[in-house]
Amino acid sequence: MVPIHHYGKDPARGLRGASAWSFNADMTFAVNAEIAPDGAVSGRSLAVTKDRDGVQGPVSAFELVSVQLTTEDGVAFTNLAVQPLEVPPAAAVSKWTSNAMRNLKRAIEHVLITSGREEQPYSDSPIVRVVDSEIVEVGAEDAGDREAPGKPDVTSHVLLRCCSW
Repeated sequence: MVPIHHYGKDPARGLRGASAWSFNADMTFAVNAEIAPDGAVSGRSLAVTKDRDGVQGPVSAFELVSVQLTTEDGVAFTNLAVQPLEVPPAAAVSKWTSNAMRNLKRAIEHVLITSGREEQPYSDSPIVRVVDSEIVEVGAEDAGDREAPGKPDVTSHVLLRCCSW
């Protein structure tokens, strides 16, 4: 089954209406475009916004092209077809840009490497690396700021703050 739905006024808030639209789906796609005040449409693109078994992200930019078709009775008509565009992918924007986020990433990587184990949470899910929260708290004390000895231990502080949530 392929239901079709739409975003509300603010696409950042997700699909309009109940959250079940995306939660119950195994895969969702977004067809995006820029619409100018005069109604001109540009920048059409397709992206995978959810894939339980794969990768999310942009698929392709495209444009709609007019094509001439003919019915079995010989009647000609015009329709639109999707034509993918060869556009170089945009550079991925890092979510780890602030100092706090970089420190959190470093702390998580440290604990996963030193104390993590591989598990498969569900029979159909990929194998992932996990760590118990108790180990994270203990590991925070050992993480240290190895790049700047003598400075306050930002990494362990970030880990301990996260464990207190």
